[in-house]
Amino acid sequence: MKKTLIAVLVVSALFELILGLGVLLTPTLMMESFGIAQINTDILYLSTVVGWFCLFATGIAVTAIYWLCKDRCEGRILAIILGVFWIGIGLHLAVSFNRPQHYFLDAAKGLVILLLALGCDKKVEKHK
Repeated sequence: MKKTLIAVLVVSALFELILGLGVLLTPTLMMESFGIAQINTDILYLSTVVGWFCLFATGIAVTAIYWLCKDRCEGRILAIILGVFWIGIGLHLAVSFNRPQHYFLDAAKGLVILLLALGCDKKVEKHK
């Protein structure tokens, strides 16, 4: 299960990295791809925040991957936190903004990450 969790986290981190860089480097193009027709400075400001958030999520996923590869319990814990977060944000955005086609994918990704992390061995390496 650990190898599958690592693979899912790698794919997730790559998508978040691409989305984050896309939003930061080409905000107008990314906003148009999400169906935002009227782009102003407020939208660009929020897209910058989202871009940096995506890069932060990428960093968390990469850290979880690193710790999972080292058999450290922190990797499993970070994966559980990421899974719960993606479930929460995915469901909230789907329900609040009536765009399930976009956001149930985040909740599904979070559920997969959470279930794989919970199924991983709870072996803890002691710090030296």
